[in-house]
Amino acid sequence: MIFIDEISRLVIKQGSAEASDQLKTLMDETTATLVFAGVKLHESAVVVGQRGDQIEGRTDFVRFGPYDAIHGTDDDRARWIGDLAAIETQLPLYQHPAGGDLSQLLAATEWEYLFRRSGATIGGAKLLMQRACRVALDAGDEQLTLAHVTAVRLPDKLEEQFQATFRENERQKRKQERVRGRQ
Repeated sequence: MIFIDEISRLVIKQGSAEASDQLKTLMDETTATLVFAGVKLHESAVVVGQRGDQIEGRTDFVRFGPYDAIHGTDDDRARWIGDLAAIETQLPLYQHPAGGDLSQLLAATEWEYLFRRSGATIGGAKLLMQRACRVALDAGDEQLTLAHVTAVRLPDKLEEQFQATFRENERQKRKQERVRGRQ
């Protein structure tokens, strides 16, 4: 099995025709199963146009939806927390838990905040935790805290999404309080 992650980057760097030809050659000359991963592959230059149609005709697309840790099932939440913990335990912080009891990780204690702040994406969560790690190290700390995470500025799109979600959550809380007050 051969995994090619971020395949859309290959197309951007190589040019769609050349990259498509290379992928078709790889598909023709190997008996291995190829797994292409990336965001919005069904819209990417890999499968657009005549060469893309040929690749698309040789593949099956499996789409994975976004994480739904808040409104989803317990399994959805456990998957999110597990993926966060995998990122967090790899941070180069001396006093940070690296294995064993993970209950002290932010992934376990602040998973909902991390979910909302990262735009519900692993890429956003990874960026958030890496930047928070830098904040911790710059402060001379060897363990990640929520204060380090809240000090991080993310790309505008993620920040705007977080602020919109925060405002909506506050609106929902006020609405629930009014309903409870009437009962």
